[in-house]
Amino acid sequence: MLALIIIILILLTLFIGTTLFRSVGVEAEQAPHPNNMQEIELEPEQEETEEETEEEIEEESEEAEEDMEEEQDITTYWEEKAELVTSDDDTVTFVDALGHTKTLEKKPQRVVSLTPSPIGLWYEAGGKIVGRVHSPYDEFLPEEALEDEVEVIGNSWEITSIRLESVMATNPDLVILDKDKIIFAQPLAIVGIKTIIVDYADIRDYLKWFKVFSLLNNEEELYDNVAKQTLDYTLAVIERVPVVERPKVLCLNVDKTSITANLSNTMLGTIVNELGGINVAGNYADPENEEISKIEVTLEAMVESNPDKILVHQFTDDGTVQTILEQIFETNPILKTLNAVKNNEIYYLDMSLFACYPNKRYNEAYSEVLKMLYQTKEETIEEASEIVEAII
Repeated sequence: MLALIIIILILLTLFIGTTLFRSVGVEAEQAPHPNNMQEIELEPEQEETEEETEEEIEEESEEAEEDMEEEQDITTYWEEKAELVTSDDDTVTFVDALGHTKTLEKKPQRVVSLTPSPIGLWYEAGGKIVGRVHSPYDEFLPEEALEDEVEVIGNSWEITSIRLESVMATNPDLVILDKDKIIFAQPLAIVGIKTIIVDYADIRDYLKWFKVFSLLNNEEELYDNVAKQTLDYTLAVIERVPVVERPKVLCLNVDKTSITANLSNTMLGTIVNELGGINVAGNYADPENEEISKIEVTLEAMVESNPDKILVHQFTDDGTVQTILEQIFETNPILKTLNAVKNNEIYYLDMSLFACYPNKRYNEAYSEVLKMLYQTKEETIEEASEIVEAII
């Protein structure tokens, strides 16, 4: 009996011990793990990381603002002339080619252009004309300007052929002139006809006059949809200029009686400079006479400048210009020593882009010159071709 009681006590003792052991184990599992303590201790470090992240975001934001300001500065350079053009509900105010501030009423109904260059631009900006002068480059004008209803008033190259009576017969309310036709400004003003005297040399002038014309035609949205888009495409081409040695370039105008070189204040000279070329004709320009845009070219000057590239502005694309140059090179063997001649780096410009002004095709004009300047760089040609295909 005593033995049985002892056995029962032993079993009870074992049962109670096992229960206590399990209870302690549960409490041990529920106790904080050392890793949990570490996580608690790391919370201040997380706060520091968050602060660092905020600083990084601020730095990125500042960099983005700086990039935006830089883009705005670039845009301001190209559009600074256009930004000076203002308007209200009824009028447009701008500075003309003579530096005079003019204010004209919107929506002219009968417009005559006595210079061919702005005609294409006037149509791009939403206008139309009732009269114009004839020029050797009529084929590059808008088709609407060549219709029979548009009166032809004399020849652009022969000012005596343009008679004031013929201009008046078209009953114009606005006449577009350039500095060569300024003689007509005062007589037209006397009889109450408004005039615009334009100066057009590069894409910055294109943007300015596009804005003036689109506002006058009450088609303000065209400036953003056409002109600014053209600027964006053109800037994309300029960005493709490779980092290489700048080529020396001679920009020639060739006709049957003379050869002249374009200075940097011409459309072609400006494009060459902006694409990284060195316009060698600038070495012979008169710094005191900024109005001169072309100079006579001598054999001595051509040899001394020794251009790497020669770009030729044509008055016809029937091969006449090429024949003239080839004859000059044959009769003057010293010209064969020029780098451009030896390396066959003579290029004839597309008349559809350079005979008048390319206007909304400025990006194509820049692309063409880009390829000519860096023709030896095959990858550059491919890039230029790709960008032209992408934006046309």
